[in-house]
Amino acid sequence: METQPVALGEDPGGRPATDAARREGGRVAVWIRTHPIAAFCAWFFPVAWAIALLPLVAPRPFGVELPLEVFLSGATVLGGLLPVMVITRLVDGPAGLDLFLRRLVPVRASIGWYALALLAVPLLALGLAVVAYGPPDVTATTAISALGNGLLVQTAVGLLAVNLWEEATWMGFVQARLQAERGVLLAAVITAVRA
Repeated sequence: METQPVALGEDPGGRPATDAARREGGRVAVWIRTHPIAAFCAWFFPVAWAIALLPLVAPRPFGVELPLEVFLSGATVLGGLLPVMVITRLVDGPAGLDLFLRRLVPVRASIGWYALALLAVPLLALGLAVVAYGPPDVTATTAISALGNGLLVQTAVGLLAVNLWEEATWMGFVQARLQAERGVLLAAVITAVRA
């Protein structure tokens, strides 16, 4: 079944929209276009936090243990990425949404920076843990398995399930728009408040 685009001034059933309905939709759209970051925050904070906190509050009344990682991923996608895509499409049009999506994946740095982020930082953290707590009292096989499963696999899963979309939301949308309006330093300070 093919759907037809809805003409301006009609509801999805093809009937003429009332003036009140047109004004309400218009007011909301105008507000979102003039305040895209506020519109994002109005969606993100109640929706994303409600989803993310479910595993913490569900055990008390329901006695159910929920996996935190699944809900964090859902909060990131439904509470962060979804409104960013909708607002970007509304404010910047289809071309703006295409540009936003293309900016998610390009390689902007040399391989050395990726090596630093993906290898040096985790190895430094591991070194600091050994200094702070001492070497683990496990066999070499167990240590290698823990590094492989605990560090590499969890890092990859976390990157693909949460971190990539969180950075797209906060750096690619909020930080980019604030930076264009207020400069790099003030935008960084404002964006950092969310953490």
